[in-house]
Amino acid sequence: MSANPALPPRLEHLSDWAKQNLTELITAASNDDFNTAFDQFISKHVKKIVFNDRELTRTEYKQRLLKERHNFVGATINIRNVVEVPKVEKGGETTEASGNVGLFYNAQYREGPGPRNPSGPNSDVFIPHNIHSSLNIEVEQDSSVLGPVFEERRRVFNLNQVYLEDQFSIQAASS
Repeated sequence: MSANPALPPRLEHLSDWAKQNLTELITAASNDDFNTAFDQFISKHVKKIVFNDRELTRTEYKQRLLKERHNFVGATINIRNVVEVPKVEKGGETTEASGNVGLFYNAQYREGPGPRNPSGPNSDVFIPHNIHSSLNIEVEQDSSVLGPVFEERRRVFNLNQVYLEDQFSIQAASS
C-alpha cells in the first residue's frame, strides 16, 4: 500500500527530531554543512540561549560551537538519554509539532594537525576532545520558515545547555 501524496507526512517524535538535528550539527563534515544544520535546528528568531549559565546571542552560540571545529577531522556523538514533553493543545490533545526536549550526550571531536597539534600536515595523529552536555530545548513551529506546505518548520526557540569539555593528549589514528 502506498502513501497518499495529498496527506502531510507524519511528524517524527520531538525526541527523534532533536536527536537527528543535534547529530547533524555535531557531525557536519564541512562548515557549510554545519551552517545548514545550525539553521535547521536553531530558529533565527530564538528567544533565549543560556550556555553554562551565561546568556548568549544566536551568533555567539554559533561561534562557540564552531570553536570545537578548529582543524576539524571528524566527530562522533553518543546520545545517552532523551526526555520529551509534547505541548498540550487546547482541548487536551498533545502534538509532536512543539514541546520540550532534554538530551544528555557525549561527543568527541578530532582535531588534525595545527597549532595545538604540531604533528605535521601528513600525520595520522589527531587530538581528541570530549564534550559532556545536558541540553534542554523548547521547540516551536517557526512561521518564518518558507517553503512547501509540508516543509519541516520546527526550530529551537529556547535553549539551556550545560557543557563540559575534556582535552586529551595527542593520539595516533587507529587503523
